[in-house]
Amino acid sequence: MSIGRITMIEFTSEEALKAAEKLYLATQKEYFPNAQVVINVKTGPLSVMSLAIYEIVSEYTEKDRLFFEAERRAEKSG
Repeated sequence: MSIGRITMIEFTSEEALKAAEKLYLATQKEYFPNAQVVINVKTGPLSVMSLAIYEIVSEYTEKDRLFFEAERRAEKSG
């Protein structure tokens, strides 16, 4: 299962937008290493929408899953 994060950014100038885009492309993998995909869309002359998708990592182990399944079966049978 994945979760998405949407960020809207409004810049004060086209130069600022281009500088941010250049910086982001150079640092994206370092700053967001867990992102499955990142899509940046220019939504206006000075605005960008960024959509990042991350996998949800469960902290439950296989042992936990088996425990909860056994609990459910016990509730149903008794």
